[in-house]
Amino acid sequence: MTTSLPQGVYTALVTPITSAGDVDLDAFRGLVDWQRQHGVLGLVVCGTTGEGTSLSVEERERAICTVRECAADLKVIAGTGCANLPETIRLSRFAQQEGCDAILVIPPFYYKQVSDEGLAAYYMRLLDAVDVPVLLYNYPELAGISISPEVVEALLDYPHLVGLKDSSGDWDTLLSFLLRFPRLQIFVGAENLLADALASGARGCISGLASALPELIVRVDSALRRGEDTTTHNEHLLSVLEVVDAMPFIPAIKQICAWRGLPSMAVRPPLSELTASQADALRSGLSSLEVLQ
Repeated sequence: MTTSLPQGVYTALVTPITSAGDVDLDAFRGLVDWQRQHGVLGLVVCGTTGEGTSLSVEERERAICTVRECAADLKVIAGTGCANLPETIRLSRFAQQEGCDAILVIPPFYYKQVSDEGLAAYYMRLLDAVDVPVLLYNYPELAGISISPEVVEALLDYPHLVGLKDSSGDWDTLLSFLLRFPRLQIFVGAENLLADALASGARGCISGLASALPELIVRVDSALRRGEDTTTHNEHLLSVLEVVDAMPFIPAIKQICAWRGLPSMAVRPPLSELTASQADALRSGLSSLEVLQ
């Protein structure tokens, strides 16, 4: 079992959804090929940007299978976290069976203020049930639960716990993971922290923005790894993030994809499409930054 993921940019891939609300499995191939052309190392399927929690278990299985089939040389990380342990184990075993390179597991997100002991027990039961490399997913804004250093500490004896994605957006939290757990591969999910995270030893970035604008993330990552000054590239990235983050994120990403020649993709309720005024403001802001023609 490979327990190390290569350093670089991983795209948190959108899930193509038709206007009727169905997952468009055929559209995945074009999305994956486009990502490959833009230099990313891997893909996360059915994560946050992929609306994984809005899909049924069966839909997630079909999406994971489809992306794994067409990913070829790209690494594939499956988002398998659910609100309950049995479905998380089911999806995680499926991802392992399909040959995914790792799974990314957000905490069970319904019950809040759970104890560290309870959260650690959840992950222990998952780790006991699978052999695939596991990345914990710290995203307290959406999960409503933080993965504390104490929870991570309790899981370190599992060799297939290989890392953690931190999307807290808090530099102190991210840095504490980097300093305290040198064995683990730490991935940053907040692109505004990308340059500082990589300079401080992060393994790479798992980026939702990369679904629509992968070259912006790859540019910063590549420049830093070559030892070049990233200031200009990073400042441009931060300006783009300011425009995109002013909008509902996932529908904005799908709209940018369509403007860049990829298939038009709907979002699934409870998310909503951008309003006409939001789309106009988004296009104007990105055009001013020369991101769109």
